[in-house]
Amino acid sequence: GHGSPVVVDVGSRVRRVSRIRRSECGGVAGGRSGPACAELVCSGWGARGAAVEIASIYYALFGWRKRAPRGFTVHERSSWGTIACVFVFLIAIESVCAHLVVQLWSVKAAWIITALDLYGILWLIGDYHALRLRPTRIDGDTLILSYGLRWRASIALSSIAAIETVHGEAEWKRRGVLKVAILDEPRLLIRFTTPQSAHGLAGLTRTIEAVAILADDDSGFAGAMRAACPHATS
Repeated sequence: GHGSPVVVDVGSRVRRVSRIRRSECGGVAGGRSGPACAELVCSGWGARGAAVEIASIYYALFGWRKRAPRGFTVHERSSWGTIACVFVFLIAIESVCAHLVVQLWSVKAAWIITALDLYGILWLIGDYHALRLRPTRIDGDTLILSYGLRWRASIALSSIAAIETVHGEAEWKRRGVLKVAILDEPRLLIRFTTPQSAHGLAGLTRTIEAVAILADDDSGFAGAMRAACPHATS
């Protein structure tokens, strides 16, 4: 009888994800930001942000048994799965301790903290599965750039001007370059002929002129990109 608005909100979001699961809504379940799915929670400017939020819960709950499609991932070389598990364990321990202490003063505040920690755990798990199930790939004449739930962009191969090996951080650590690498520094810099749009968390859109990436199979990714873009300089 002490449920808080935050707990109710988290519960309602999980129920919405369950409806998507039952209806097999292709927008989020398939990794595409479909407006039909986003309309379950909001419309207008927040649709992309809502789709990402729903996707995080969807992957957290239903991503376990899904097989990773072919493509180029960026999380394995950094052992991000192990790191995410450690974070989840630490958050769970902290949540239990905080709940027991805070409830001495306010049961409502204790449940708010617990709900936020639960959402954080779901996001970490969902992001890990998104990294695994939404790899960067070349689809026809388009580069589908995917960085888990964090960033996503569709780049026409004809818009790629150069594919270069990174020799130092000065080449990529600048405005207009999107870093797609976990912990380690990127090894490949892909420059565009014109600015491109990348879509991120909370519906954010970022204009980028290049992407600096470290794929798990970096040599394979570099070879695939150069084969797909013979017009690009190296």
